[in-house]
Amino acid sequence: MPGTGWAAAALGLSWVGGSAVVTWPPGPTDGARWEAPRPALVAAGEVLAARSPGAGPARLEIADVICCPDAQPGRLLDRYAGATVAAAPGRGRYFRVAVRAGSRLNVAVAGLPVTPACAALLGACFVYGWLATGAAAELLDAAVLTVAACEPAPRWPEAGTRDAPLTFRLSAW
Repeated sequence: MPGTGWAAAALGLSWVGGSAVVTWPPGPTDGARWEAPRPALVAAGEVLAARSPGAGPARLEIADVICCPDAQPGRLLDRYAGATVAAAPGRGRYFRVAVRAGSRLNVAVAGLPVTPACAALLGACFVYGWLATGAAAELLDAAVLTVAACEPAPRWPEAGTRDAPLTFRLSAW
């Protein structure tokens, strides 16, 4: 992550019945075991995710992260004041992200094959966790995140992403 001050970051995300790991940049691909050093920056908590359309208005009003397959993410933030991050699938492996503080980002997801909606959800949660550490959103523009694990892939609407918050921990070192 040249120019960011951080060598790497990893997000652990879990929901009812599943979990995922998203890293930036990816670890070694030669099959060697990679162990991260002790993190210098950590944020942990819960993130309430919602999909528009699909979630009711009350859920969208309180969601931290909103994903929408066909809307401009900035417009979602304008409409739902409680959201911190909004995302929509973009071109290819990229998706568009808007952050409440005004940043507009293009972020890609690589690694394990996931649907565009799943990629947008995992990426938006990564951005949310990144912001929770106090790091600047702009550092993620054009980043390529790697889905290192995802079992099972979250699908909308699913109890783990529709009814309960997702638990996250983001570490950067």
